[in-house]
Amino acid sequence: MATRAQNLGSVKDIQSHLRHSRADTTANEYMQELPESVQQMVGSIYAMLTSAATQQQAT
Repeated sequence: MATRAQNLGSVKDIQSHLRHSRADTTANEYMQELPESVQQMVGSIYAMLTSAATQQQAT
């Protein structure tokens, strides 16, 4: 969650959500660099999985 949220809020916001006592813990241990190509791949897989789930529910 911290990695995905790093472009959506500040480290302090994410620290608060995760209930860490130190922002360093959040930034250094939980937030990792996620290249754009990986983000696109994860998004594509998510779309495939949710599409398949929606199709199964319709049948």
